[in-house]
Amino acid sequence: MSKSKDPPKPTTSDSEAFITDEINAMVSKQSHGIFYLDSGAGRTIVNDLTLLVDPTPVKKKIHTFSAPVNVTHQGTLDFKGIKLYPVYYVPNGPVSLLSVSQLCDHGLKLTMKSNVFIIKYENQIVDVFQREGNLFVSKLPSTSVCSVINAPSDWHLTLGHPSDLYIKTLLREGRIKGNFTQSSSCQVCQIAKIRNCPHSQELPRADAPFLKIHMDTLQINPPTCKGYKYVLVLIDDFSWFNRVYLLSEKAQAEDQIKSYLNEIKNKLENTPVYLHTDRGGEFSS
Repeated sequence: MSKSKDPPKPTTSDSEAFITDEINAMVSKQSHGIFYLDSGAGRTIVNDLTLLVDPTPVKKKIHTFSAPVNVTHQGTLDFKGIKLYPVYYVPNGPVSLLSVSQLCDHGLKLTMKSNVFIIKYENQIVDVFQREGNLFVSKLPSTSVCSVINAPSDWHLTLGHPSDLYIKTLLREGRIKGNFTQSSSCQVCQIAKIRNCPHSQELPRADAPFLKIHMDTLQINPPTCKGYKYVLVLIDDFSWFNRVYLLSEKAQAEDQIKSYLNEIKNKLENTPVYLHTDRGGEFSS
């Protein structure tokens, strides 16, 4: 009895993506604007050249489980506000495949829930892929044509005012295209990096110990091993001498403050005149 042989695997040094036989069998003609989520694809591929920003001609072959396909262009895909690069254009591709690994590389997170894949970026939902058979499908809007950012300063604003070194790294790695402008010309960055003090003079300070006390309650998360959830901090404005109390609940702050004031009165025969708080409930009750 002869042993069954495993099917031959594609042998190529540049096999960056795979198109499953199931997709080829499911789609009998080209479908533009439809994306299939593919966990086995190393790169996103599209079958509509108008989806790419600044496409550049390339000669590349991507091996699939059925047959190799030719890549004629590569560029940037604006997938509902998220720019993916590089993305390949396959003229004869039946559908467009969205690479799961490439989404992860661009900082997106995928969550599966009730037969749908939810794609998020910084806790914002970017897209939802619905299940159709054994595949997960999404459609781009008919007006979804990628916009080109020509001005170099636009990259600085789009990326959230990064440092010059960060933009240089992206340009060197080919993740973005365009000229480079120093962030020193950005008014927002200049204001954000101002190091001058907001006040020309120091705020008035107490001229005697324990004349003015600053106090605040901070939450501990997670609680301590003994169940304490809050910290009451008391600071003398003159000497910066501080006292810390651990509290199980905020209601205990009142008793601790009274105990602290009585201690000052008994030891120094002095009562604080000012109690500086944030007007929290534990201080006003």
